[in-house]
Amino acid sequence: MPYLPIVGTLVKSDRRSQWTALKSKHGKAIAAKKLNFDAKLGPALDKYQEPVKAVDKLFAAEKVSQPAIQKVLAASQPLRNIAEDYLDRVKGLGDPAEKELTAFLKGVIADCTGWVQVSNMLEQDSGPRISAGQLAAVRELQGLLHNLDLELQNLSMSVPAAQAELKAPPARPDPNKKPVPDKKPTNATAAEWNAVNNLTQTEWAQILRAKIDPIVTSAASLHTKRSTVQKDLAPLLIASVNFNERSDYASFKDRAQTIAAASLPIFQQQARSFALLQADPEFESKLGLGFGKGLPGTNLRRAGLSAAGAADAAEKLLADIHRLP
Repeated sequence: MPYLPIVGTLVKSDRRSQWTALKSKHGKAIAAKKLNFDAKLGPALDKYQEPVKAVDKLFAAEKVSQPAIQKVLAASQPLRNIAEDYLDRVKGLGDPAEKELTAFLKGVIADCTGWVQVSNMLEQDSGPRISAGQLAAVRELQGLLHNLDLELQNLSMSVPAAQAELKAPPARPDPNKKPVPDKKPTNATAAEWNAVNNLTQTEWAQILRAKIDPIVTSAASLHTKRSTVQKDLAPLLIASVNFNERSDYASFKDRAQTIAAASLPIFQQQARSFALLQADPEFESKLGLGFGKGLPGTNLRRAGLSAAGAADAAEKLLADIHRLP
């Protein structure tokens, strides 16, 4: 591992201790120049030294990792900026203070550069974490996630519109006004139409309530479950878009399988149920409504179609998640 010698050198440089000694040694020169290093440099060195100590322990155990190096980089970047700023400030301080402080500040900057080099070498050394088959599986899943996301966006608009439509005619017919057209709809049999016409107003209203009430309840449930699964899937979709050869496949798969065991199948079943309720042929055959299109109402029909499309997309996604290698 070519980065190890560099790490070994960097962790041995206790810049905080060095700075404490230099500040004490050249205190009079620093005071005369009115330089207040403690305002920025001291705290920055404290923040830097802490993750460096953590890497030192990992180095001793030969377990240096990219996450640990990233913590050092997070502290080293602001430290580098401060050190570069103070390089100009120590000019004119006079030797030996100017010479030794300049050398110290350049050493700090060199350390910061070294950690960037270590991070780059670690990245190159890590190599691909996943197989070509795993990457292809994620790419396929990404397409299915995108398709379902589009269906969920449609549902987020069509279901509330359908819910509003269900509150008033014609989507929610008046139970006191049984339809009695002058002639039988072309796609209703004579027996079906006679059965509708032979119902009393009370009987017709009872059947209507038995059909409508479940749709109202199902629409509300679908709206809630759609929101839940959409929130669950959003991070997975983003992860699939950004996925590459060095991504964490195990974590991605685990997240996908968790959703596939919870909100996704629950949503899929609810979407299918709503679509079937909305397209119930008995609205026509028993109630004389809809004329082969399900319950009247453009928004309700649109929501039914959206729900059916979303259920199909969710079913395909579920199957693909279960096939992940």
